[in-house]
Amino acid sequence: EGFEERPQQLQMMQAVAENLNWGGQLLVEAGTGTGKSLGYLLPAALHAVERGDRVVVSTATIALQDQLLKKDVPALIEAALNVRPDGPEAPLAALRDLKVSLLKGRANYLCLRRWFLAQRDEVASPPQAQLYAKIIAWLQQTESGDNAELHLSPDQRGYWGRLSAEDGACVPAQCVFHRRNQCFLFRARHAAEASHIVVVNHSLLLSDLLTGRSALPSFKQLIVDEAHHLEDEATHQVGYVLGRNAAQEFVKRAVADVEPLGVAGAMGLAYRAVAASGNGRSKALASELLPQLKLALDAGKRCHEGIERVYGTLGDFVARYEQSTSGYNQQLRVTEAVRRDPGWSQLEIEWDDALQPFGQLVECVRVFDRAIDGLSEDELTTRSEINAEFELVVRELDVFRSRLTELISQPNSEMIYWVSKHQTTGEASGHAAPIFVGDVLNEKLFHRADSVTLTSATMTTDGTFDYLRERLALEHADELRVASPFNYERAALLAIADDVPEPGEQGHQKRLQDAIMEMVAASQGRAMVLFTSHSALQATHRAIKRPMEAQGILVLGQRIDGSPRQLIDRLKAHPRTVILGTNSFWEGVDIVGDALSLLVITKLPFPVPSDPIFAARSELFDDAFNQYAVPQAILRFKQGFGRLIRSADDRGVCVVLDRRIATRRYGGAFVNSLPNCAVEVGRVQDLALVVEAFLGAERSSQPRLFGADASSAVGSKGR
Repeated sequence: EGFEERPQQLQMMQAVAENLNWGGQLLVEAGTGTGKSLGYLLPAALHAVERGDRVVVSTATIALQDQLLKKDVPALIEAALNVRPDGPEAPLAALRDLKVSLLKGRANYLCLRRWFLAQRDEVASPPQAQLYAKIIAWLQQTESGDNAELHLSPDQRGYWGRLSAEDGACVPAQCVFHRRNQCFLFRARHAAEASHIVVVNHSLLLSDLLTGRSALPSFKQLIVDEAHHLEDEATHQVGYVLGRNAAQEFVKRAVADVEPLGVAGAMGLAYRAVAASGNGRSKALASELLPQLKLALDAGKRCHEGIERVYGTLGDFVARYEQSTSGYNQQLRVTEAVRRDPGWSQLEIEWDDALQPFGQLVECVRVFDRAIDGLSEDELTTRSEINAEFELVVRELDVFRSRLTELISQPNSEMIYWVSKHQTTGEASGHAAPIFVGDVLNEKLFHRADSVTLTSATMTTDGTFDYLRERLALEHADELRVASPFNYERAALLAIADDVPEPGEQGHQKRLQDAIMEMVAASQGRAMVLFTSHSALQATHRAIKRPMEAQGILVLGQRIDGSPRQLIDRLKAHPRTVILGTNSFWEGVDIVGDALSLLVITKLPFPVPSDPIFAARSELFDDAFNQYAVPQAILRFKQGFGRLIRSADDRGVCVVLDRRIATRRYGGAFVNSLPNCAVEVGRVQDLALVVEAFLGAERSSQPRLFGADASSAVGSKGR
């Protein structure tokens, strides 16, 4: 019912099928409305069922995973159940046996080993107690061990991290729950091993392959949807953050003096377990380990002090510079010039001093580990769990030591380093990211699969795949670009205002606010305004809220009036509304119909020039602006534009209030990257009339005020 034959979708299916059959790498840009998820899912499902080759499908968002598992896969199986055995669609019958599973990252699953170890420690707060109570009841009924079933509060999520099978928390060979097939993580993996198609996210796909771990089952065929996010996710996975709180937690995990007569952490728990054993040999061992435990406590105390000194100096150092500001953080890229600053030399000295107690603490853990490893399971029933925890503690401390040493005194030429300081809390942190991820992706990901298909609605800039090819090192990949089946010439209008001062010019913010109000009044709400910074959003929200609501149009701001989902639901319910949004509204928002008829882009989404990653990578280009900044901005711009037309029946106007798109040479590349649609350039006042005429909306002469019964008066006019 409701079937539409889309030539673009069939063209994509053919290309994906050939890539699955013959192998290689394929880039596919599928315009909005192509039905790209079925465009790769149907050939992938048939290939997996008929050939026995498992296909991994990776996405960037939960929304797409839900679409695949709750809508597209059931549709394929239903179609397979309804085919006639003698009809031309008979091969689809093979999909009746299709098995598809979702595999999440380690941190989503409860680790039973860590859970039962945690039961021996005292509960520290009400949120922790509430979480533990939830888990005790939940364990009686859960089959997955997935924390999505628990609906955790923000306070509880912090404690969940200590109980999950997070990266590095699992040592299968030493885990009794793994041996008994009770481990939730590995049960999920076993289900994936029995599936034809395994759906994962980019984070799990990359972290698993880059670290050489085995959460994913083996596969020969890989499909990466929302592939425009792959470089950013790979940058995140190869890079790291070194925060003060996390560093202190690593030490506490080894040993922590929580009360005058008691010790917590892995060593404290181990000592208590040994001392509490009724076995004579264990009690004797406890006496031998007590001096070692006191030594560890002293080393842990000095580690804490060293961390405080180092991070205090780091924060002071950042504050001395004219650093960039990103969101709530002040950032300073650590270049060779910065390292020559005498203040950085002081930081190196302080970290060198702090390394000694870190080394002593690690040695204490190893002494404990060797001693307890000498006991049998009969003498200490929790020996395996304790040994596993010691192995993880040593690994975490070693990784932290080596990474902070790299950041402070032994930089890697292939990495970018920066330090940041939170503007509100004053907390300092160190950061690192790779300069280029293409080679890593090729070695660890692309060349490990027989076929790789990367697809997205936004992969080309100015009509070519050149930018993405270079960033992902996919010089020899085949390519396919299929246009949207929607009639954009009829459905969409691109309106460019040429009389708003450019960003940074005098009067820009005031004129921007006035223009937004004119456009939203012309469309009678039904609007979304996209910003590139939250400060600009907040200023606009303050300025237009009362004037707009005096006209009966509700103004909702991201982080001000609710979550993105709440704002979208309110717009759908009451179209005389305008949403002001930043990052999360530029993509993934799917509002079909009249509720979203006007999209306003306030500023071309160029990267922040002072961002450490962008600044370092820009140095690799002869013309960084045109070769790097412009293509990045175009991909983001296309994502934003894509929010407007979501079905064949939609009509809408995209207004751009950044006149650079009309006055600068690079502006043509932005326009040429969009689907073919009508374009109007002019003054805001004139464009408001164009918006009104295009949408068929009439301005209301009588303002409507919002109140308790306002919802009855709110509605949308037809197009």
